[in-house]
Amino acid sequence: MNVVLHAHHAVVPEPVLRRAEAGVLRLAQRLPRAVDATVRFAEDGAVCRVEVTARVARRRPLVAVGEARAFEGALAEALDRFEGLIARLRAARDRRVQAAQRGAD
Repeated sequence: MNVVLHAHHAVVPEPVLRRAEAGVLRLAQRLPRAVDATVRFAEDGAVCRVEVTARVARRRPLVAVGEARAFEGALAEALDRFEGLIARLRAARDRRVQAAQRGAD
C-alpha cells in the first residue's frame, strides 16, 4: 500500500512522519482491499491538524481527523479514530456474514 505524507503550511518533525507512516501501514493491514492512504498535516496558529484518508476498493474513502496543540497528539487522535472506523467496518461485515449464514440454514 502506498502512503503519501503531505505537510500543508507546517513543519513536521521526521519522527512524527515515520510514526504516521508506520501507524497507517499497521492499521491498513486490517483492511483487505486498501489501495492507498494520504496523511495530511496542517498547522493553523496554535492548532495542529492531522487527517488520515484511506482509499479502499469498492468503498467510500475512510477519513479520520485529529486536532491538538502538537502534531504528536493530533496524529494519535487521528490514528485512534481511523482504528475505530476499521473496527466498525469489520463488525458490520461480520454481522452480514452471520445473517447470511443464518439465512442459508
